[in-house]
Amino acid sequence: LKILFATYGNVAAKSLSEETSAIYNLLQDLNGDKYLSDTESAGLLDWAAELGRLNKAFDALIKERDAETAEGKQEFTLKAVRAELDGIYDNIVEIGEAHILLSTDSAAAFKALADAFNPVVDRYIKLLNSRRARRGAGGDDEDGEGEDGGDGGENL
Repeated sequence: LKILFATYGNVAAKSLSEETSAIYNLLQDLNGDKYLSDTESAGLLDWAAELGRLNKAFDALIKERDAETAEGKQEFTLKAVRAELDGIYDNIVEIGEAHILLSTDSAAAFKALADAFNPVVDRYIKLLNSRRARRGAGGDDEDGEGEDGGDGGENL
């Protein structure tokens, strides 16, 4: 059995699917004609049965997760989502500016939000500008942001 276990090595160090497969194969060998009497002599039959049960349960959970993941995938384009997000962001900016300008009861909250959020927006604008500069002045606009800087980067 020592040779058999050495052949499979440390199955816990493998990826989940490789580990599950290695355990399945190990159990097939332990319960096969060649090693069954050794497995029984070492008192590993109950251990092997429990390992097999748990391995099957784990494999079922992985398959269930994969099915749920595949089921829940949504088809979308980044460009469409980005356009929708930019519209929402613009609305937030307009509402915040209106509250601050009109000094409503919510003005202090929007001012605090603007003070916290504007440095983030500034970093984002710098990042976009550096990417555009690296692409060169050729006007290659791969990111679809537009020449007008329509990057959702307006400060609150």
